[in-house]
Amino acid sequence: MKMKPYLRPRVNGVNKLWMFTEGFGSYLSDMGEHSLRMEEFPGTEDYRGAETFIRRQIDSGYPVPYLMLRHKKAYYKDFVWHWFLCYGYEERRDGMWITVATYGKASIFRLKDLWDTGYEEKGGLIGLGIDPEKRKQ
Repeated sequence: MKMKPYLRPRVNGVNKLWMFTEGFGSYLSDMGEHSLRMEEFPGTEDYRGAETFIRRQIDSGYPVPYLMLRHKKAYYKDFVWHWFLCYGYEERRDGMWITVATYGKASIFRLKDLWDTGYEEKGGLIGLGIDPEKRKQ
């Protein structure tokens, strides 16, 4: 309930990356936290860019909030119009596989498959990190 005033759903929910970064950023600011930086990586970007983005985030010790709006494959129906958290990856011969958490359980997906939703309207990723110039002493 603490987050509701900051991440209040609109008619279509929290369906834009900026809604998350602005809302969560306002919450952090109100709590006196100014060193966390957030970076938006839109779902319209290339799959290879998403791979690099996730690898960099996870290797730096940060999970990746992931928004998926739609997907043509019924396999991903539980992840449609949904925010979930990517917290791991594995490099395999057929590409990067990511581990995500939602609904209290982990799932593993091939990123290329998940990223290629088949729709123009896409979500994206949020990068997190500490701004060294604003880090609390």
